[in-house]
Amino acid sequence: MGDGGEMTIELTASQLRVLKILSRITHPIGYFGIVARLELRKRVLTEHLATALEALAACGLVKFTPAPGHRFGAYCITAAGTQWLSQELPE
Repeated sequence: MGDGGEMTIELTASQLRVLKILSRITHPIGYFGIVARLELRKRVLTEHLATALEALAACGLVKFTPAPGHRFGAYCITAAGTQWLSQELPE
């Protein structure tokens, strides 16, 4: 991978759905909170949510933090994640 400064991150459909959900939430949210929002929106992932979150965190689009009251930690979109969405999905 080169350091051209440009984001060339390819996301799966599942990862994109999760990133979009996190972009609408202004605070860190736990794993099961994400599950609930997916269910509310009638979204089905083709990969496991944990796998999607791990991949998004690995490329810096999502931040994972251990959080009190959240057995599996909490997630939030990063500035890089917001920037990626605005570049890839301009409104």
